[in-house]
Amino acid sequence: MNISGSSKSAAAGSAIIYTLSNGTYSYTVSTSNKLYHPSSYTGSVTVSGVTKTTVTFVKTTYTVEFTESGLPSGTPWYVNITGFPSGPITHDSYNFSLQNGSYTYSISTSDKDYAPNAYTGSLTVNGPTSPVAITFLPVTYTVTFTESGLPSGTPWYVNITGLPTSGPITQTSYSVSLSNGTYMYSISTSDKDYAPNAYTGSVQVTGASTSAPSTSFTLQTFSVTFTESGLASGTWYVNISGSSKSAAAGSAIIYTLSNGTYSYTVSTSNKLYHPSSYTGSVTVSGVTKTTVTFSQSPSTSAPPYVIYALVVVIVVIVALASIVVIRRMHR
Repeated sequence: MNISGSSKSAAAGSAIIYTLSNGTYSYTVSTSNKLYHPSSYTGSVTVSGVTKTTVTFVKTTYTVEFTESGLPSGTPWYVNITGFPSGPITHDSYNFSLQNGSYTYSISTSDKDYAPNAYTGSLTVNGPTSPVAITFLPVTYTVTFTESGLPSGTPWYVNITGLPTSGPITQTSYSVSLSNGTYMYSISTSDKDYAPNAYTGSVQVTGASTSAPSTSFTLQTFSVTFTESGLASGTWYVNISGSSKSAAAGSAIIYTLSNGTYSYTVSTSNKLYHPSSYTGSVTVSGVTKTTVTFSQSPSTSAPPYVIYALVVVIVVIVALASIVVIRRMHR
């Protein structure tokens, strides 16, 4: 304590005594204990005989601000410093008055769909302190998508509505972190020869990791129709890769094939006809149609002049034979 330039001190709990004449005096008060400060650093005392006055010291505290981001507006959150629980906080900041020292704290929220970036922490107060920023993030769970049927390394894709695309996936499984909720998704592949068993689907996340229904890719096939022209009757045949099919004249032959190029052979049971080409190839790119043309085979009968010559020869032979027989009879 200092009165009129005269400074005196005492230990905590002890008195400081001045000897003064009657009058009014100003004084200042301070302490070496930085955890405390006088309720007023200055004052005045009026001396009119023996006089007593009391100086009150209070704990020195500093404002420590906690701020949050990420929670839906109005969602309760909590800061618990040992001995100083906050109770539910529904605004985005909360202040504590703390003395100098080291403190540990924990963070939580009543909304279990969110979690703080750190559940616990520590801080040191040594005079004015910077705000402590808390970020809440949605709690996520692993959702796994799996595929089968694609050739190894073939890219496939998972597109979840409202989220970035998966990009090309070259493994048989893909995992993504999702918060609770129901999600719509679509499945595709860059290999258009294959198609998923379901192009779209949904998956529900309810507080635990889960798997979406497995996707099965199958090789797409298309009808390949062979028709014929020119065949009057009988049966005709097409053979592709060892698979032979037949149909009556005027009817179609249908194969089910995946995209690609295939060699085939053609024949008919009607020997009066033949295909314009016994072999060929067909390129399948979706539903495909191709036509086989039959033509009448050249006649196998002898030309008229040959027949006439044979008749003459036969007549001559018969006549000669008759002459020989008559001569023998007259001998």
